[in-house]
Amino acid sequence: MELISFEIPRTQADHTPIVIAPLGDIQWAGKKGSTATDTLKRHIDRALELNAWFVGLGDYLDFLSPSNRQRLRAAALYDTADDVIEDKALDLVQELYDEFLKPTKGRWLGLLQGHHFANLRSGETTDQRLCQLLGTTFLGTCAYIRLQFVISKSTRASVTIWAHHGCGGGMKTAAPLNKIENIAPYWDADLFLMGHMTK
Repeated sequence: MELISFEIPRTQADHTPIVIAPLGDIQWAGKKGSTATDTLKRHIDRALELNAWFVGLGDYLDFLSPSNRQRLRAAALYDTADDVIEDKALDLVQELYDEFLKPTKGRWLGLLQGHHFANLRSGETTDQRLCQLLGTTFLGTCAYIRLQFVISKSTRASVTIWAHHGCGGGMKTAAPLNKIENIAPYWDADLFLMGHMTK
């Protein structure tokens, strides 16, 4: 669990809304993959128009689910094969950044880890490498993000965001809301964000 804070300068006369743009479950697998690229571009463009702050909710790549990582480890591949796989994973990170996320650099509150990522030989993950490209904080699997609004020397306000990638499934449209409703009493937050179910 991470706890990070951001100070956002405001004045009493400033009534511009602060926009938070969750972004996750992109599941980029390259140009032949199934990512809804037009929808992704529209979401990013609109968020940038609104001067939004982004929160990454995980599953940026569609590469190596938990069961795939387990099978890959069990394969006991040669180092050269591992190098090729790692190079491809890093190529996908760079593609995602270059094709879609580069304009958002400097506008991120942090990125959560999802289920789909690759472990790198350095001990990092592809999600952590994406954080480096975006100049933001890796939040692990769950985080509190506190936005502190500095209105004057003596006046401050804050909003606390609880963010999690999510887990499990749900057949009905309300499944994500039901999960959040079940956990909300146990976490002190003003805003709850969860990805995973892409609903």
